[in-house]
Amino acid sequence: MSESNSTENFYNWPYRQAFFIFNIVAGFLFVIMHAQMISVIVQTRSLRSMAGYRFMVHISAVDLVNCITQIVAQMCTLNTPYMNPLINEINGAIFQGTWAADYPMTLIIALNRVVAVMLPFKVGVLFGENLTYVYIAACLVFGGLNTAACLSGELACVWIAEIPSFAFTNQFAAASFNFGRGRVCSCPRQEYISRKQKELYE
Repeated sequence: MSESNSTENFYNWPYRQAFFIFNIVAGFLFVIMHAQMISVIVQTRSLRSMAGYRFMVHISAVDLVNCITQIVAQMCTLNTPYMNPLINEINGAIFQGTWAADYPMTLIIALNRVVAVMLPFKVGVLFGENLTYVYIAACLVFGGLNTAACLSGELACVWIAEIPSFAFTNQFAAASFNFGRGRVCSCPRQEYISRKQKELYE
């Protein structure tokens, strides 16, 4: 089946729009919950003083932005499979960067909980205030590098409504940055963007 036929069939699916609307509404709810989580922790000094909650503030922040990128992608393709290529590329880069910053922080906070249970006297050493901020900064830098890579011109993470999912447009580079998540488009980045621009304005 050709790509155009696949796209047409997907957008003729009677529940497709309801599926996108459900995801958009759920996304807004997650944004609100993440914002509330950040607000509660920031306003409570006793929570801010603990390493685990400092991580949770930053995890919620990057998750909030990640949810927004998914909302934007689905709102832009609610009635059409085509999204402005420039907006798509920037939005996808932010999506990838926030996801890349999120998962190492989640792993570190899990390690923090393990240490707190098994080696409670080592928590202050391994997760002191200064070290905690070093860990957080490293995760954010890693996310920033992923975002920069997706805007470098060699690699792009874009929303493909036909799947629907974010996907990379360079298979070799995706192996380095994707870590088993999502899908990969075999076409080069520029070829994909040029094709989408042509489809968008035809």
